[in-house]
Amino acid sequence: MNSSPETTDAVVEQGFAAAVEHLGLDPTTLPMRLAQTMATGGTFGQALKVSAAYIEAFYELGRVKLQANALDEAVAMFRMACMLDHWNKKHWLGLGRALRKLGQTNAAGQCFCFAFAVARDDFAPLLQAIGCFTLAGEDAAARELVGVVDTLRRAGNLPEALRASWQDGDAVTLEALRSKLSKRSARP
Repeated sequence: MNSSPETTDAVVEQGFAAAVEHLGLDPTTLPMRLAQTMATGGTFGQALKVSAAYIEAFYELGRVKLQANALDEAVAMFRMACMLDHWNKKHWLGLGRALRKLGQTNAAGQCFCFAFAVARDDFAPLLQAIGCFTLAGEDAAARELVGVVDTLRRAGNLPEALRASWQDGDAVTLEALRSKLSKRSARP
């Protein structure tokens, strides 16, 4: 199969047209519906009238594929779940894990950052992102996130869920990552 950009664009366009038809959506009003839904904090899935169960099925398929080490398929399923409901932290965590296993550590780190940004209730995604950026050689990004974690830990007005998410082992993990970054910057 030819995978040139033109062919890929045509396949995506045909797939989108088929989905619009299957869902019974009016393609002339869809762009306005998307804009209105997104402007009010909604999701692409809501604009397309896709059920939460349908979106959850993509996540679950991604999880099963990840466990079976079918990484490309897992990434595709998690990407669909993220696209349809970008406000769901677990979708971004799943995508980050699959990308990390594929060795795409920079992209995985970005997913973990987004997982933290949409929920802000757990330090674990930030620590995972620091680890991914460190592996990817993106030391500046990793150091910046270490600073974010330090700042958040010193803040007195953290939401209870975020404060409670800090585990004893997290301090050890953060110090190990900080040490690794420090050793890299000390090299001539």
